[in-house]
Amino acid sequence: RFEINAPLNKYNRDTFYIPDPVVGYTDYPFLE
Repeated sequence: RFEINAPLNKYNRDTFYIPDPVVGYTDYPFLE
């Protein structure tokens, strides 16, 4: 994203420190 000057994904602060390893860390959309 930085190399091609693409916008960053919006973050969800509620999912920063939760025990579920799938939600909040790996569920952001890919750049297409």
